[in-house]
Amino acid sequence: MEVKRARELVELAEERAELLKIRITEVLRSSTRIAVLHGPNCRGLARHLTTVIKLSRPEMDVLYMDADYAHNTLIPYISENLDAVLLLSHDARSLVRAATASRLLGVRTLAVTQRLSEQVRRVLEGVELIELEAEVLHLAALIASVRIGASLGSAARVERLQRETVFSTVVDELGERYAHEVEALREGYTLIASPSMESLAEFLRVRGLTAFTIAEAGGIKSIERALIAYTSSEEHEVTDTVIRLRASGKQLKTLRLNTDPLTAPIYGIILALKALSGTK
Repeated sequence: MEVKRARELVELAEERAELLKIRITEVLRSSTRIAVLHGPNCRGLARHLTTVIKLSRPEMDVLYMDADYAHNTLIPYISENLDAVLLLSHDARSLVRAATASRLLGVRTLAVTQRLSEQVRRVLEGVELIELEAEVLHLAALIASVRIGASLGSAARVERLQRETVFSTVVDELGERYAHEVEALREGYTLIASPSMESLAEFLRVRGLTAFTIAEAGGIKSIERALIAYTSSEEHEVTDTVIRLRASGKQLKTLRLNTDPLTAPIYGIILALKALSGTK
């Protein structure tokens, strides 16, 4: 990853998030039945978006599924009952398979992905594409989801999100508050993420780093040092993992974020950017 200051990357992600919010909101306002599909290392993003949609528009019929499974196992049989497909994929091959299938079935498809080659763009003619810089794709998608919820919803939880739609102003403060956790990532601690923090694990994976979810951590024997990332509302979900790993002699640190699980992965990725960019 090109070394940039974390604040610059967060500002870029916020710019891209606004574009995503506008485009995805337009699809949601004109739809009642949609499928949110995800490629490799985008499951957390798709689940996050699905959660926000259901909170802000509970009447909407939303299907959330793995793109490689859905595009030939389910979508062909329900395409007549779908208004649109929202596809999030960091992987061009998965993107092409799923988006092409949806397009051929006549389903409107909006795909969020990293920058594509001209050859891939030609293959995907007819698919609505939003191409983002790979280094900010996860962060931009998460921020966009929060902004979508804030613009569409009226539920109390969604309304609270309106106070957390700009994040570049807290980058330095966040880095100072969690300086030890940032340093742990710099030192090579393996991240283990709670369910709400899965997008943080995915963000690290696409950069070639090792990261796991709590569900995957049970059988991991090669980890010597781990940083467990979770929200305060998930305390009970990580307790068993902490006890088990410590009993096996692992060196553990924790990143506990006392914020809404919908904004927590955003703060987690900002901290990861601080670690990867070498800024304190």
